[in-house]
Amino acid sequence: MELRKWSANDASLLQDIPPDHLSHKTLLEFEYQDPVKTLGLYWHPHQDYFGFKINFEISHAHTKRSLLSTVARLYDPLGFITPCVMTAKAILKDSWMARIKRNDGSLAQLDWDEPLPTELLDRWQGFIQNLPYVEQIQVPRWLRVNIHELASLQLHVFCDGSSLAYAACAYIRAELPNGMIQTHLLAARSRVTPTKPITIPRVELSGALLAVKLAKWIRDQLRTAGPPMATFYWSDATIVLFWINGDPHRWQTFVANRVGQILEHSTSTQWRHVPTAVNLADCATRGLTPQELAVHPLWWSGPSWLQQPESQWPANGVPSQDIDRTIIEEKPSVLLQNAVQVSEAPEAFIQNSSSYDKLISVMAYILRFIHNIQAKGDKLSGPLSVQELDNALIHLVRSIQQEVYATEVLRLKGNKTLSGTHKLCQLSPFLDDQQILRVRGRLRNAMHLPISQRQPMIIPNHHHFTDLVVRNAHRLALHGGTELTLATIRHKFWIVNGKQTVKRILRQCVRCFRHRPKPAAQLMADLPLHRVNPPTRAFIATGVDYTGAFEIQASRFRGHTNYKAYIAVFICLATKAIHLEAVTGLTTEHFLMALQRFIARRGYCQHMYSDCGTNFIGAHRALQTWQIHLKRELPTTVIPALAARNVQWHFNPPHSPNFGGLWEANVKSVKTHLYRAFSGYKMTYEQLATVLTQIEACLNSRPLCPLSAEPEDLAVLTPAHFLIGDSLLAPPDVTIRDVPLTVQFLEGQKIIRQFWKRWSSDWLSHLQARPTWRHETDNLQVSDLVIVKDDRLPPNEWKLGRIIEVHPGADSLVRVATVKTASGVYKRSVSKLCRLPLPQTSE
Repeated sequence: MELRKWSANDASLLQDIPPDHLSHKTLLEFEYQDPVKTLGLYWHPHQDYFGFKINFEISHAHTKRSLLSTVARLYDPLGFITPCVMTAKAILKDSWMARIKRNDGSLAQLDWDEPLPTELLDRWQGFIQNLPYVEQIQVPRWLRVNIHELASLQLHVFCDGSSLAYAACAYIRAELPNGMIQTHLLAARSRVTPTKPITIPRVELSGALLAVKLAKWIRDQLRTAGPPMATFYWSDATIVLFWINGDPHRWQTFVANRVGQILEHSTSTQWRHVPTAVNLADCATRGLTPQELAVHPLWWSGPSWLQQPESQWPANGVPSQDIDRTIIEEKPSVLLQNAVQVSEAPEAFIQNSSSYDKLISVMAYILRFIHNIQAKGDKLSGPLSVQELDNALIHLVRSIQQEVYATEVLRLKGNKTLSGTHKLCQLSPFLDDQQILRVRGRLRNAMHLPISQRQPMIIPNHHHFTDLVVRNAHRLALHGGTELTLATIRHKFWIVNGKQTVKRILRQCVRCFRHRPKPAAQLMADLPLHRVNPPTRAFIATGVDYTGAFEIQASRFRGHTNYKAYIAVFICLATKAIHLEAVTGLTTEHFLMALQRFIARRGYCQHMYSDCGTNFIGAHRALQTWQIHLKRELPTTVIPALAARNVQWHFNPPHSPNFGGLWEANVKSVKTHLYRAFSGYKMTYEQLATVLTQIEACLNSRPLCPLSAEPEDLAVLTPAHFLIGDSLLAPPDVTIRDVPLTVQFLEGQKIIRQFWKRWSSDWLSHLQARPTWRHETDNLQVSDLVIVKDDRLPPNEWKLGRIIEVHPGADSLVRVATVKTASGVYKRSVSKLCRLPLPQTSE
């Protein structure tokens, strides 16, 4: 940017400046022109002084808006007329605080264009009437001293605070070589006190901080001119001087923060006390009219004693007994007494370590630091050496042994032996020259082995350091087994009951667990209500599953096409009666037709159970896609149709075939009969339907209970007894023509009751035992980390998840949980979840 409109009152200064860059073409023209406006001030070049002009129109509508507009036009960058401007700012502040009474009787803040209240209006009109007198103020531009020919140069900053404002004003004190002293006002700053109530001492302290900032700004502007400039700060507040001469940490937060900033740019020796009567900053905090300011005896040149030698200045120092102790704002003193027991390696230091290598390294750096602060010669630096790491290990082991085996160490130091029943007796322990408890075994003469292996260090089995040692050895052994890990450890250490300790730690290794995960298990649940209570008839509660696919022929003629068929397996939960339907597709329509055929022959059911996830994925040749389709379309298509017939549909957790074990076992039986009797034979649909009815008859004729060897026992109970009253494979009875129908009906009802009685006494008692999952285990908890079992992948690729919800059963045992993995949220049986061992490790 190229500067223009240059002005000067000396022609020699403008000789090298192009004419078009000058504010006036000739010096003569310059002398008779109006004052030059520069940076908001008016400079009179002939007399060489700054002045002010009130050349803006003042609104006659005295509102808060016009008041703010007038105050904003009083531009005074150096603060020469600060006392006048402060009077206007005080009126502006009071206008914001003013409240007027509305018609409804409430008090409200003054709006922008509402007339000022009478009290504020009188003050404002008085200020406006005196405002033109500002034009009479003349501030010399030149201080009439040559800054390079001074004997000394000083900066004196006065500060003060009141309920209205806090301010600071700076004066230059120049001592000439002939002993004459001149003082002049350089700059001033002021701030209105906040609307929030604040004590006067705090306002005074804010003024002191403002004085430090003002002095720093002046020093930055004059840093390359003249001799070194000493700075003095003057305040009439003894409490402020007391705070500055004290430790900032003693005071409360407000005082401590500001004292800290003050001492950052000044020292306590620079602060002095000045009587209130000659504290010039008081003018700026209380305000003056333009008439008063123009003729003020002290504002423009400072107090008279400032032009005297330093011996004539006000006495420095404030007696502490003059301070009101109630306003000191000192923090309450807190005396803490703590008994500390010093040890070589604190237990918390070891407990907080998660890695053996890191623990040894940190201990080595601590010992290096201690060595360096005690060493008078060369100090250790650079990477840790082997010797330093060995010393750190010795230091840690010695500390642990003195903590755990303190009694044994004392006995061995006194040349006493351990009792024969002591757990360390068979190791023949001894103390080496470093006071380390070691094993004195039978390998002393095996000189080809290192001393650490012949006489390993003894460490306890239940200690965090021992856990770190085992995990480190297990990692170095590439996650080997118990024997390999223990052999690696015994190159340096001997763990008491080491084998059990290693097994315990290895069971917590997550990486090993991921290769040999153990699914969670829970006590086998009680049989559901529909399996143990006799219904009015069979198939009241029914489970359904699909099996297939099977390839069948369209016909026996040549040129036929083959297509796939499936078997819908319906089973009664109470009687194990089975019903088979052949279907030719996996769509909803095919299933609905099979369901209609089932209902037409067996009657409506109240409860329907099925899987809702895919079974047999990847390992089996035929993908069970019907379950995906069933899960997607069944809720919107089938369930509304069944709800109209009072049928409730229940879904088992995904990937949980054990929840549908009853129909899974019958699916297996259906396949067994089908493959053994008709393996390698392609049937038509009619042949398949015929075969399925035969298999259905066979399965419904199976005994529910084990057969008896006694000839006089009753016939065996089968599911068919609950369907037709007899086995489907039994020969028909002789018709009794002479018996009345009513008697035959009553006899039939009696036989049915006997069937249900035998069902309750024989069949239900057979279901009493729990063949698997006989023990109750700890429930899975929310936030547990688990591995989700996936039969399609090898164990080390199973997904890691976190349990976000558990679903306890009626016995409060959790057998189903909701898991969140990286790919989504899934609901799984606990048999598909492998809880990670605790405490968890990441090796």
